[in-house]
Formats: sequence, C-alpha cells, structure tokens
Amino acid sequence: MTMNLTFEVIKILSMSEFELFKMFNVFKLRKGIGMSQFEFAFLLGQRDFYIRDYERPDHTLILGHGENNTIRSIYDCRLDEIVPVSLPKYAIRILRAIGENGNKHFKVQRSYDNKIWKDDFDLALGDEQKELGLPINSDVTQENVQDWINSAYQSGYFNIPKSALQIFQDSKNFFKDYVRPLFIINALQTYTKKKKAPRIVKLRDKLNDYDIFANEQFTNMGFLRIKVTDYISNDFPGFARCEFTDIDGGLHIIEDKVPVLTDQFWDENTTYPRWALIPGKILERRTEILTTKAGKEKKRNIIKISLEKPWDIYDTSEETVFEVFDVDVVG
Repeated sequence: MTMNLTFEVIKILSMSEFELFKMFNVFKLRKGIGMSQFEFAFLLGQRDFYIRDYERPDHTLILGHGENNTIRSIYDCRLDEIVPVSLPKYAIRILRAIGENGNKHFKVQRSYDNKIWKDDFDLALGDEQKELGLPINSDVTQENVQDWINSAYQSGYFNIPKSALQIFQDSKNFFKDYVRPLFIINALQTYTKKKKAPRIVKLRDKLNDYDIFANEQFTNMGFLRIKVTDYISNDFPGFARCEFTDIDGGLHIIEDKVPVLTDQFWDENTTYPRWALIPGKILERRTEILTTKAGKEKKRNIIKISLEKPWDIYDTSEETVFEVFDVDVVG
C-alpha cells in the first residue's frame, strides 16, 4: 500500500523520546490484539480520531498518566508493558509520507551508529479507516453482540450509565471470549441513531472526560457521583455505605441496598473504595461568580439535584435534595 509513497525524515518536536517509546508500546499492544484506532478510541471514551492523532508522531496529543490504568484494563497488561522502564541504546528517526487521500504514513528506523538505518517493520504507523477490521482470535459474531446488547437493554443494564470499557468488559465476561469493539459500536448505534424509543443516548462524564451510554428515559435526569466506602451488611440483598460532598464541603452519607446503588455485584470481598452513579432529578442549574482575595473572578457551576425519584434515595439525615458542583453530576 505504501510502495509508491515518498518518505522524508521529520523532526519530532511534539513529544519527548520517552513519550514516543510509550506510544510505540501501546501501538504494539493494539496491533497484537487486533484492535483498530477507531475501536481503541471508543474504549477510551474519546472522539473517533483520537488514537489516529495520538499515533501520528508529528501530532501533539499524548496519553496522560491517568489513562495508563484504562489501557491496562483494555489490554490486560502490566504497567511496564506500557511505560518504558528505560530508553533503548539505539537511535531512532521518523519518516513521513502523505498519501493521495491526505492520510499520513510513518516509518520508524533505528541505528546503532547513526550511519546505517534499518526499518522497524513492527512499527508501520499510519492512519486507518474507521471501519477497519484487523484479524482477531474470537468466535463472537456481530449477531451475537447485537443479541447481547438487546438483552442488556431490556434487562435495564443501561438504566445506570456505562462506559464503553465497562460494556466491553461485561461482554467479554458474558461470552468468555474476546469481543471486537466494532461489533459493540455497531450494536449501540441501532439504539443511539434511532429518533424514537427505545433509545440509548451518549452522555459526557465531565470529571473523567469520557463518554458514557444510558437509557434515554434518564436523559432529563442526572447521575450523582458517589464514593462507595464500605459494605455494611449481608442482610438481603446486601447494603453498602457511600458518601459525597456538597458545594459547602458538607459530607453526606448514604446507606442503601446494593441493587439500588449499582447493577454490579458487591459484597464484603469487593475492593473499596469505588465509584458509582445514582440517578436523580435535576431541579436547577446555576453559575455563581465569586471574587477571590486577589480580586479575580471565579465561576462555580452548581446543580441542585433531588434523589427522591426515581429510587427514593436519601442520606442518613433523611435529606434528598442537595447542591453539588456540576462535575459531580453526569447528565
């Protein structure tokens, strides 16, 4: 495909050599499992061409430290398989070519003496088409995944927002096999692209900065982020303790049934703390402008939310209406 392209050496000013080799590691993990750029971006909860830009050595985008654990979850790998422990003793250079359609192609070459340069054929970087299906080791079909998404929707799975990574992991657990993320994307689109119910909508988790998917009936509501601190009782069906803070720093404690707080399985052996989202009705949104001691204006985006509906959730003081910052509410 790249035989007739003219490659030229480019200077890499957009990222350090350390970040460059981290990108190489992540690229090899992606290709090794048969995941496309588009699929990887979906699992990170980012825009379609997020990984395409990341894998362009002449682009400024890098994956931050906060995304390392997400990458580990996607590829089931160790941290040292992502982040270089040390830099190699050979030199590298990057060559770039631009195809007729504007797509970029890159070659990575290495040298031990800065005289003889050899192509690293494991690092054939370049822009991919969105619908690219790389070879994978799996028997799960598009029809299998569509049936699973349909069943999940009917059972209320999307009544609590789900990240793409959560859907991916839950589907793998169900099928006991690798699931091509493109199949999940296609299955979700049978709901997200509908104009009438039943629909799934895509929301943005502002605090974590990734997309999540939820049943449309909750789009006029919000989901309050809570920190689950303890499992407190095995009385059926199990009870957990959670907490969150309001705009004045007041701590609120919620003690409720596990099925009310999550559709995941929690018990005394679950690792805590963990985070969850609970639905409530947004009563008000407002912006307050404060003046600091230095004379600067500071904005606070505030949401008043009631947890009385749909699931009658209240804190240990029997309060159901709270004012919290907008980053703590999804929706």
